[in-house]
Amino acid sequence: MGIMSRRKAVALAAASGGALITAALAEDAVKRTKSRSSKRLDRSDSPSRGEASVINKNLGKSPRATKRTPLKFEKFTQPLPIPPIKRPLAIGKENAPFEVGSCFHGVAPEYFDRRVAEDPSLTFFEKYPEQYFDLKIQHSQAEVIPGVLTPTYAYDGLFPGPTFKFRSGEPSVIQVHNEIEAACSIHQHGGHNPSHSDGYPNFYILPGRARDYFYPNTVPYLDGVPDFSDAQSTMWYHDHAMDVTAEHVIQGLAGFYLQVDDLEQRLIDANVLPSEEFELPIVIADRTFNSDGTFYFDPLDHNGYLGDVYVVNGKAYPRASLKRGRYRLRLLNGSNARHIELRLSTGQPFLSIGNDSWLSPHAIEQDTVFLAPGSRADVIIDLTDAPLELFLENI
Repeated sequence: MGIMSRRKAVALAAASGGALITAALAEDAVKRTKSRSSKRLDRSDSPSRGEASVINKNLGKSPRATKRTPLKFEKFTQPLPIPPIKRPLAIGKENAPFEVGSCFHGVAPEYFDRRVAEDPSLTFFEKYPEQYFDLKIQHSQAEVIPGVLTPTYAYDGLFPGPTFKFRSGEPSVIQVHNEIEAACSIHQHGGHNPSHSDGYPNFYILPGRARDYFYPNTVPYLDGVPDFSDAQSTMWYHDHAMDVTAEHVIQGLAGFYLQVDDLEQRLIDANVLPSEEFELPIVIADRTFNSDGTFYFDPLDHNGYLGDVYVVNGKAYPRASLKRGRYRLRLLNGSNARHIELRLSTGQPFLSIGNDSWLSPHAIEQDTVFLAPGSRADVIIDLTDAPLELFLENI
């Protein structure tokens, strides 16, 4: 099956004998939309507005900032990357690889006092020993468009950043080192976290400094009992610094943050939910590029960023070879302003099992999946009898 001529698509694809799934994101939405936002893409360039592609000079300046990507490339040639799971430096307090709270920005007081504010007779729900990580905010490069290196900000040099995955009740400390020249602040989007670790816009990690983020990965209490109906599942983390959140996320500071409670794990073990081998975390974002491969960004434009190239897991229009069977897609709309509505080209429904941070009480069939910026969807698709080529389309 080819892509309909009116579509320019971003792709996932499969090997012979397996189902070919191609994530096709329609750019005709840009063409057909008559909103003020899309008209903004058509206005003429003005030397007084954003000659530099980004604020930070260390990401490079374009000789001429553009609002349409001038680079031409063949789509569906790059394999879809899956961000690696971040592994801990150590597990258990007795094995802590650093003195928690001794870094410049310290740690949340809740790390030392884990009593519940509403009822001090209770402490945070914990079931597993805590884990310790380090994470670096760095300058890096990524081949987003085939054959073109794009300067990025990156967690551990990766675009997108590594995926964190925890069990409910498994606390963690992530020591984050800022190795770029801009102040940053990490927000873990969807969890129950102390204020110090919640990524307030002015709770900075200053350049050259570090902050210990304490994430309890816990659940709230209801009538004195842990409420697992509020256990998180699909979340993400991203930069949240004052006035530069959009720019920093566009430049690459984002990644998945997953949490699994006992019920979800039992469903996986019983093969009710697909195993990790058949789980695809997918972040979909729109970006515009300058002629030198840098990301286009206008810091004076506060009406929302709309790109003209779809980027999936850090690659423009990738494809993925998949096996026949059921796949769990953890979908994240990583765009700044674009809303997307996804469907499968075969017309088969998605089996929705959750949205944003939580699993649903029961599964629901949906013909399409609608995602606002920053929203997540947790869905299952069945490729057992799928055609050799299948598209995930933005309608």
